[in-house]
Amino acid sequence: MEGSAEKAILDLNEVEFYSEEKLIGMGNLLITDKSIVWVKEKSANENTVQYKLSYYDVILHAISRETDSFPKECIYCQVDENVGSREIRIVPKVPSLLDTVYQAICDGSRLNPDFDEGGNVNENCEALDGLACMLGLTSGAERVNSAVGFSSDENTESLDRRNMLEKFDSMLRVSTDDVDITSRIIEKDELL
Repeated sequence: MEGSAEKAILDLNEVEFYSEEKLIGMGNLLITDKSIVWVKEKSANENTVQYKLSYYDVILHAISRETDSFPKECIYCQVDENVGSREIRIVPKVPSLLDTVYQAICDGSRLNPDFDEGGNVNENCEALDGLACMLGLTSGAERVNSAVGFSSDENTESLDRRNMLEKFDSMLRVSTDDVDITSRIIEKDELL
């Protein structure tokens, strides 16, 4: 990207772009260290269509190989908008490139960490990325390890996985001091 501070991580032609479930078209996907950009291939009588997503607006990204709710394997993204969220799907013409596209988005995301109200890096983003890998939304133990900062040394892999599972377990715990789960269930049953 000449004249720009952004650096390309991945530049890929022949990529379909969907907003919600509507096909916007076939085009070029450019994943940079600052954003995800898709530009529609245009004919002579069309205007240029471009989508530019900041990593800060991407709430979730994952590989979706399930084709019951959407007919193609894709990169599924939820993008934050002022009035809610929008579903974006990125479909490379060559399905075997899904892992490459996903990894490029992960790399860009890591370069743009979320910050909490105190200005500190929100470390849960990388942990959730690793959880997505573990749940089968992506493949490859290497990505699981790199997503949560573990080494890929075979001697430490078992310990790394145990530590990662303990971290996810602690993220899922609910404090009974903060929430009365029983009363919420009873209230919901009474309404039914």
